[in-house]
Amino acid sequence: MGSMSCKEKAATMTAGSEDFLEAVVAESADLAEGQMKEVEVAENVKILLARSKGGTVNAIGAKCSHYGAPLVKGALGDGRVRCPWHGACFNLATGDIEDFPGLDGVPSYEVRELDGKIVVRARRKDLQSNKRTCHMVPKDENNKKTAVVIGGGAAGATCVESLRQAGFSGRIILLCAEDCLPYDRPKLSKALDTEAAKIALRDGKFYQDNGIDVRLGAVVEAVNSAEKTVTIVGGEVVSFDALVVASGSMARGVQNLPGGNLKNIFTLRTVKDANQIASIAKDKRAVIIGNSFIGMEVAAYLKGKAASVVVVGRSSAPFEAVLGADVAGAVLRLFTDAGIEHLGGRQVSAFEPDNVNQEQVSGVRLDDGRLLDADIVIAGIGATPCTAFLKNSSVELDKNDCVIVDQNMQTNVKGIFAAGDVTAAPLSLNGEMLAAPVNIGHWQLSHFHGKVAGRSVAAFLADQPQDLAVLDAVPFFWTMLFGKSIRYAGYGAGFEEVHLTGDLTQLQFVAYYLKGGKAVAVASLNSDPVAAQFAEHLSGKRPPITKEKLLQDHTYWLKL
Repeated sequence: MGSMSCKEKAATMTAGSEDFLEAVVAESADLAEGQMKEVEVAENVKILLARSKGGTVNAIGAKCSHYGAPLVKGALGDGRVRCPWHGACFNLATGDIEDFPGLDGVPSYEVRELDGKIVVRARRKDLQSNKRTCHMVPKDENNKKTAVVIGGGAAGATCVESLRQAGFSGRIILLCAEDCLPYDRPKLSKALDTEAAKIALRDGKFYQDNGIDVRLGAVVEAVNSAEKTVTIVGGEVVSFDALVVASGSMARGVQNLPGGNLKNIFTLRTVKDANQIASIAKDKRAVIIGNSFIGMEVAAYLKGKAASVVVVGRSSAPFEAVLGADVAGAVLRLFTDAGIEHLGGRQVSAFEPDNVNQEQVSGVRLDDGRLLDADIVIAGIGATPCTAFLKNSSVELDKNDCVIVDQNMQTNVKGIFAAGDVTAAPLSLNGEMLAAPVNIGHWQLSHFHGKVAGRSVAAFLADQPQDLAVLDAVPFFWTMLFGKSIRYAGYGAGFEEVHLTGDLTQLQFVAYYLKGGKAVAVASLNSDPVAAQFAEHLSGKRPPITKEKLLQDHTYWLKL
């Protein structure tokens, strides 16, 4: 039976009440098991239909609440759909967000099948937005317990909301080191001239309405785990019943090198950093130290804005350690074709001052003796966890100063949890736990950490240890370069070989990263939704994707 026209759909619409709309949106025969379909429920209003294994039909908002990607082009999993762009997941029955990035769910609608047709009933107001904030309990002044969250990044912002969603009605204090509300940090390296208010994850009214006390410019200098207190620079002491350390990381500087303290040498971590770089680099000679993700995204942004852009990196091509030599070579060609000079296999030995203004940088000396002219230098050479304030506490750190946590995001100290870039956390893929905790600085994973930490803290403060949340997420990240987005899912550290499909010269490919004969990660470009499908495969505890079978048919795992 063929699909119905918009006019035929409109003719079937009935008004159950002034607040509801009910419509026949599709023929049952047109939606097979394991299939998704975008349909119109009203003029210019689309929703997503999905028939899961077993035959159940669900209807939710058609666009991802993060950046508006069409979910119909994503990956259908077990009771959820994963966004093709950045990996956020939404429950098909409720619309709740289950994996990240983003903070909101999507609307869900009533569905029934009647006489071979699929009928959807929806609140009219729910059809007007692609976002739906999950229910949060109100603050109760009679609940005297206090949860303190250190850090206004993805983990901290998600954690405070997760606390309310999990039923904690006590006092919540969010300590933000920066003087602005939590914002979409990955945008900084892609749009250096942005403003904090434009990329804020929530506005001030949201936190006020939900009884969340946000302290801006609150830099923590000490934690006393025995006394259960946090000391803020300036002397204020805040007591807690439960603490979440989500302080993130700081960009690694170049002060250890001669001339590393000269003016116009920057790292990128905050909106202020980004704005200064954007302002000073205009029509100037820019040198970027580091050819990983921050450095290359900044280089792409400065193309056409700076007078010249030179990238200096230790590896021979960008992202080589993460994506492998072949993919890195393709990325390198993208930059050289854009007129950006890349000096691989090189290190910086010193920074030279200007002849007139001795306090300002004018050159970058390389380890081979070359001197690069530079009016501005941006260092993108990694980050270190912000944990100095824990040194005199009882919280256990690893050799890299990351906070060690278990699968509930608990530290070794009762009542103290941690989340995000600051942690070394367990990671399970395909149902197998890695041998040691890992530190992964992904925006998506920081959100998930915050969710688990918030729910675990709520359970801890309610004295319900059986309700502690469990960390179970597949790492997913992306980079945007000259309008082209590379997506990556899994954990490929220490990969042994790469199986490539597609055409690198046309920048349309899927790279499978293999370890022990199994695919542990993928990277893709112009091949959606493979990264999302791979993430769903790993999260669904399905059989490992093997090299042997990939060589026979690289799509075999999509049919399992």
